[in-house]
Amino acid sequence: MEEELVSIIVPVYNVEAYLDRCLSSIISQTYHNIEVILVDDGSTDQSGELCDQYQKQDSRIRVIHKENGGLSDARNAGIQISGGSYIAFIDSDDYVREEYIGRMMEEAERTDCDVVICGYSKKHASGESFDYIALPDTYEGRQIQKNFYDGKPSPEMFDVAWNKLYRKTLFDGVCFPKGRIHEDMFTSYKVLFLCRKICVITDLLYYYEVHNASISQMVNYMEKTDRILVEKERMDFYGKQCEKRLFLLAQKAYFYLALKYTRDDMIPPEERVEYAQECNILYRRMLFDHGYTFMEKAGIIETVIENGWTLRKTNGKK
Repeated sequence: MEEELVSIIVPVYNVEAYLDRCLSSIISQTYHNIEVILVDDGSTDQSGELCDQYQKQDSRIRVIHKENGGLSDARNAGIQISGGSYIAFIDSDDYVREEYIGRMMEEAERTDCDVVICGYSKKHASGESFDYIALPDTYEGRQIQKNFYDGKPSPEMFDVAWNKLYRKTLFDGVCFPKGRIHEDMFTSYKVLFLCRKICVITDLLYYYEVHNASISQMVNYMEKTDRILVEKERMDFYGKQCEKRLFLLAQKAYFYLALKYTRDDMIPPEERVEYAQECNILYRRMLFDHGYTFMEKAGIIETVIENGWTLRKTNGKK
């Protein structure tokens, strides 16, 4: 039986120190029927030239050179020209085990699932390394999103674009949003929602590295803004899909995050007031919604009591 073609999309931007390790791990895959799409997103170092060198060495590699548009734009460009039945994303400063694609394709074909999720190792600049491995299981797309709010599997394992093998058709009409810090989070839930079957395997196949970087206060603020906007978009998305339970879980998560932001000095005062006003409205709405269990409402009340003064701060004053 002929192997299905898998498109591996690698966004590349100023990663010359890590690119060789990444690409070496990809071209060494035990699963041979792959196309590797390297999207040089306007690199100003030697990354673009390294991509061209690898393309000359391996006919499975295709290179796109484009103006800088960010990670989302690079991934979208790769998806547009991909020819595989399946897609995998690998960040260019990470690397994978040689059986990465083969093991996940084995599972995809065995179970006829739409997405396979594997374990990964996360290494920090300090040298500390943590492994993230979920129990092997099979989920329906809506169910895994309900489990996400309980931390099963871990939220990061659910949210990120890498550590997954996707059936390509899942991206019909779905793309990564430009200009966001947490671009994965804006996309993953929409893709997984479409899945009939998602398989989680215990194999630790992906190595993700966190490098030293000076994160400015503005970037931190943008991350916070993106994080709460994602929760609001999820809430709206589930509402439009008539998924009542998922809507309620997203609404509660949005409420807790907004409540937290009313006390966050990094958030501008006028925005903290807006969050407080939203919390006032959502608090009353949730307590009268029969969709929440008694224990959930008790937890909401307990959280509000602990942060009660923020709920009364609706005019910019304590």
